[in-house]
Amino acid sequence: MNTYISSRLNFIGSLIIIILCYLTVDQAFYLAADALSTKGDFWLTADWVINYSNGFIRRGLLGEILLKICQFLNLDLIKVTIKLQLLLIILFVILSLILYFKTTKTFVEKAIFCSPAFYIGFCYWTPRGGFRKELILVTIFALLVVIKLLFKNKLQDNYYVTFSLLLYILFGLTHEMIIFFSPLLLFFFFILYTNKLISLKSVCFICITICLINIILFLLSYLFHGDPASSAAICKSVSPYTISVFCNGAINALGKDLNAAIEGINFYIKNTSYLVSYPLLLILAFLPFTMITYNKELKVKYGLLVSFICLLPLFVIAVDWGRWISTYTTIFSLITFFLLHTKQARIKPFFQQHTIFSACLFVIYTFTWVVPFCCIYAFPKSSLIIKVSALL
Repeated sequence: MNTYISSRLNFIGSLIIIILCYLTVDQAFYLAADALSTKGDFWLTADWVINYSNGFIRRGLLGEILLKICQFLNLDLIKVTIKLQLLLIILFVILSLILYFKTTKTFVEKAIFCSPAFYIGFCYWTPRGGFRKELILVTIFALLVVIKLLFKNKLQDNYYVTFSLLLYILFGLTHEMIIFFSPLLLFFFFILYTNKLISLKSVCFICITICLINIILFLLSYLFHGDPASSAAICKSVSPYTISVFCNGAINALGKDLNAAIEGINFYIKNTSYLVSYPLLLILAFLPFTMITYNKELKVKYGLLVSFICLLPLFVIAVDWGRWISTYTTIFSLITFFLLHTKQARIKPFFQQHTIFSACLFVIYTFTWVVPFCCIYAFPKSSLIIKVSALL
């Protein structure tokens, strides 16, 4: 009887995961249709088409490539960009599912996968915060993890390292946020070394190379931060594909200096619950990981601490704290799935069984909170809780 109940609960939990994946992709198509009807969203789409129309500028590589392709092939820039976003979210969902089904699939893994902080749930519960350029980052990371998971030692180190560095550079020129998330990538390579899936020489090489790349990316981001002239030139370059208000978001933000961004942060810190709500959301995001025992040799706590300290500058210069928490949680979740598969981490015995108690905890954890991407004035509730409260 217990085995039957356990199997049914496991089935229901896995079904919830599949439904969440479907709803997230469906949400993506809805946002895509909405963006197409308005000739692009001035945040969700505009950030992807920043280009080099006025010379080199931070975040401009992807937009420059897309613009040149569309000009050469006579394609619609907005449609191509939105289709790329759809392709990436579908790819990320597939890669995440591959990693999940390689685990023991307890309710702890289910809670990590369905967490409102994991990128799939984040995109569903907070669609205006999802589908930004960190979608590229988490997809790249998921791809690197899945490649190692499936091929292990069959893939030579030099090919894997070269591929990783190439993706790193390409995304670094697309968004400088990768500088702040790079310690998590380096931590993953350290894990590969402890699992004897990569040589010490390769790890040292990639660590030194990424540190040098980060210095170059930081200098480029500082020297070519952007100005009103660059914003105007970019806006002019994309004007044949969209309408004037398209430039009012991410493109115009390039023309603002760092002081304006810091003033925005100070406003929310002084007038809202930022310093209370977001730390609580971070604790909630990492709650399932406390139910996992990690190999002591990996020094996971130190890896998390160092990587989070390196992430702190993002919280000082940008108000989108929910995006940074989601991306940080997602990358560590992918690492955890890898560790669970390689037996470098295991679910604590109490949480290994599919019991009614663990199922209830899973439902409560998954459906009672959200991670707003920014600009909250009070601790957030999920839309489901709000609807239930209204009915009562």
